Amino acid sequence: MAKNLGRLILYGVSIFSRALSQAIRNQPSAFDNGNNHVGGGGISNKVSSDILSGMTLEESKQILNLKSFDPKEVERNYQYLFNANDKRNGGSFYIQSKVFRAKERIDLQSPT
Repeated sequence: MAKNLGRLILYGVSIFSRALSQAIRNQPSAFDNGNNHVGGGGISNKVSSDILSGMTLEESKQILNLKSFDPKEVERNYQYLFNANDKRNGGSFYIQSKVFRAKERIDLQSPT
């Protein structure tokens, strides 16, 4: 019994180690895509803003129901949706958080 258990463990470890080594070989290096060049960066400001905020400008625009990025319209829609989804009014904290993140994403992009 112990002999079979030992073989089973050894077999499992060998499968795991082969899979891990194959995954490491297939994983592209972080430095192969040009991120290590001076001034390159490899990631545009738009993409880095998307990564930081977790959503794109288009998603933010949809969440806040915007047709343009007019600051007054952004603020008006943000206030309305944020207050409408307040937990004290029976709203959803999750949706309120999405509204907040959408405005935060738009604020990251705007020059002011």
